[in-house]
Amino acid sequence: METVKGTYKNGRIQLSKKPRTRKPVEVTVVFHTPTKRKLRGLSGREIRKLVALAGLGGDALLDTEQLYS
Repeated sequence: METVKGTYKNGRIQLSKKPRTRKPVEVTVVFHTPTKRKLRGLSGREIRKLVALAGLGGDALLDTEQLYS
């Protein structure tokens, strides 16, 4: 099996390179569709936790224990 990228335009697919096969073979074409990613912001509480972690010494385990104790 070989993967070759291509561009679909006006009902035709133009391959980026020639495939290695010369005889007719079955192919599967997958059309990538853009998806919107749902983004959300951080709450004030989450931001304060991040700022507090950044301000501590750099030992993640120790810093987390100090922050949440």
